[in-house]
Amino acid sequence: MTALIQEEYPYESDELVGKYTISVGLIKGGTKINVVPDYCEAHLDLRFVKGQTVESLTEMMNLRLDEAGLSDYVEIEQIHEKPMVTTPLDSEIVRVSLDAVEMVVGRRPVPAVATYGTDCSVLQTKIGITNVICGPGSIEQAHQPDEYIPLDQLYRSVDVYLAISRVFGSGKRIEMKTS
Repeated sequence: MTALIQEEYPYESDELVGKYTISVGLIKGGTKINVVPDYCEAHLDLRFVKGQTVESLTEMMNLRLDEAGLSDYVEIEQIHEKPMVTTPLDSEIVRVSLDAVEMVVGRRPVPAVATYGTDCSVLQTKIGITNVICGPGSIEQAHQPDEYIPLDQLYRSVDVYLAISRVFGSGKRIEMKTS
């Protein structure tokens, strides 16, 4: 694992997207505590960014294993891939979503990047749907044993989604209420 993750992999710097992440999420092997394992398997979660591809990262990983004298013992296998996608900040869906949140919540959010997997990677790359991630709750709370969304946030999210839908359904821009 040290040979694979100790040194950084090259990537293109991007203010919005940031840096790639890599973590060892699963290690398994052996059958009993007093028996030398016949195999060990480790799963890495690598969220790549601009300037990185599955092919280039796999090639670099294999090179690192070779340099460490481990290429005869360790094999790299890609299990699952979701491509990184970005939605231009000046796109209509971003503008309409920001307007809708501001109208409903009373403040304009600052666009940010989600470094976790979503259906956006499929919808955008395979179908061509430009999208945003916009919803209630906190990502820190997601996939936890006590996962929840406060009801007031849930109700406001419905209003946000309706406002976005009305714009795309009618082709008209949201009119901001000013006080």
